[in-house]
Amino acid sequence: MYEHWDVQGTLDGQLLKFDVKGMKKVNRWDNKTQDDIAWIEGTNVRGYPGWIKGKADYIVFERPEYWLIVDREELFKFTWSKLEENNFRKGKNIYEVYQRDGRLDKITMVPFKDIEQLTNVKRINKND
Repeated sequence: MYEHWDVQGTLDGQLLKFDVKGMKKVNRWDNKTQDDIAWIEGTNVRGYPGWIKGKADYIVFERPEYWLIVDREELFKFTWSKLEENNFRKGKNIYEVYQRDGRLDKITMVPFKDIEQLTNVKRINKND
């Protein structure tokens, strides 16, 4: 829970830690999950560092046809820079800091189209 990783495995011959994220809804009341954005957790609901600050080497996002494997530290730095560009504006839009009422969490939406442009990203087809 505090280290924020789910499984250990090898990638390119190295033993690494992975945090696996299933597909998410934009809003809790939405009927279906979506494939446009990822919610990035900077602070969790208890006020502790969120999974983007955890000990996982990679974050694995479920996509409809494949798993997207992203370097956690690169994703953290990218997300932080986008939030900084927006002066850490609060809200529920892309690159804004969202905090649910009565919760301590701080999360932000990052489009998958931006995540897929990062340097250290790999895809694994679900059928492989």
